[in-house]
Amino acid sequence: MNKAIQFGAGNIGRGFIGLVLEHAGYRVIFADINQEMVDRLNRDRCYTVHVLEPQVASEKKAEHGREGL
Repeated sequence: MNKAIQFGAGNIGRGFIGLVLEHAGYRVIFADINQEMVDRLNRDRCYTVHVLEPQVASEKKAEHGREGL
């Protein structure tokens, strides 16, 4: 599996870029200065993204591998 590193695990990094990369078949590795965020991602191994579209709202879960974030 190809890997991609995303610098920034905030709302845009996780909520948009990370999800797009994960859906394209990449294993996403996040780098961030917020240690609390990094620890939470490493512990939970996934996060939820709320997708809002006209007339439709859905929820997607981004999963991550075992190697850590």
